[in-house]
Amino acid sequence: MTGAPQIRTTTEISFFGTLRRRIGCREISLEFDSPKVTVGSILERLIEIRGEDLREWLINDYGWVDARCMIFVDGEHLPSATCIDRDVTGAKRLQLALATPMAGG
Repeated sequence: MTGAPQIRTTTEISFFGTLRRRIGCREISLEFDSPKVTVGSILERLIEIRGEDLREWLINDYGWVDARCMIFVDGEHLPSATCIDRDVTGAKRLQLALATPMAGG
């Protein structure tokens, strides 16, 4: 007797700007053992594999996506305050970038 088949979901993620330099690569492919993938589960996996210090770049003290982190799912920009629980299962591409403050005077 065998158990239920394992459902795996793969998500392709591209990085831009400062975040690309911090992550150390242009894109990454993540596999999940769950049929449901959320923005939060993706960010937590990135933090797990690329270091806990990445958390302060991606998730704020309230547990929301940090306002500096811009997330696009298949080209659609997601508002940071409400997207941590957004189901992105089946999305073809997730893109992450950081909005860095302008310097100068």
